[in-house]
Amino acid sequence: MKKWLNWDLGDLDLAEDDVNQDLIEKTPRSEGIFGKFPLDKFMDDLEHMGLLERLRQRGYQRFRPSLEKKDLFSERLRLFGQHLDYPDELQLMDIKSHRASLESPWKERYRALGWDWVEMQDPTARPSPYRPVLPGQKHPGLGMFRSLTRLMLAYVDHLGVQALTAIPLYFHNAVLYSDSFTFLDSAVQGRFMAMCRDLLHDGLAPASWWVVRQQVEMVDRSTGLAQPFEWGAALIVKPLCEEMQARIDSQEYQQASVQAMEAVEFRQCHPQPEKSSPAEMPSGDPE
Repeated sequence: MKKWLNWDLGDLDLAEDDVNQDLIEKTPRSEGIFGKFPLDKFMDDLEHMGLLERLRQRGYQRFRPSLEKKDLFSERLRLFGQHLDYPDELQLMDIKSHRASLESPWKERYRALGWDWVEMQDPTARPSPYRPVLPGQKHPGLGMFRSLTRLMLAYVDHLGVQALTAIPLYFHNAVLYSDSFTFLDSAVQGRFMAMCRDLLHDGLAPASWWVVRQQVEMVDRSTGLAQPFEWGAALIVKPLCEEMQARIDSQEYQQASVQAMEAVEFRQCHPQPEKSSPAEMPSGDPE
């Protein structure tokens, strides 16, 4: 897999005051989200957007934000809350991010903020048809992903970075991100569009589980050849500069994406159970 994110510090293109603030002054960067936004503002914004009220309706109270700085370029933002039915504080949100340099397929480099991990789950919720557990989750989600993403995007606009990036580990992650993000590779974007077209008829949760359980095959429309499909990690981007946005909006990228989408189709398949030999056949009633 191509190494898209380059951690060479010479490529980070950070402003001089960014470095001086951490290496010399030893001050404010550690005090705010992305070095700029105090936790008090974050909590006020959650309140203003009605997100804390939605958590209160689930039985949570006494919210506490936490911000950890691993180094100059990485941080972890978490939100905890206490539930009326549980004695211990529970984690509701976990976002890990880092600053790095992004190398594009067209050989341009961009200052980027990467979201390494985004988790929003309700530890007290039980799975149901209305609140299913998605692949990679221990508990159902909070239903706040898009709202919180809009808030974080508003913060990122003030950072001077040229792109926001993430690597969706599961199909449903890519679908949730797709309102704002696009796969950097046009061929990957096209296949993703085909997956959305062909697999979401029964809902997001079933489709994501089909992909994880390798119950999906990709069919080449020109030959009819079908092969098992396995989800692979690929970079998605939210352009924050005109040059990158123009690349994504270009006729070349858009046509390549559509061609990749129209070249394939995806369908659910049910793997055949392995046949046992007569000597291996169970006897008596099953347990």
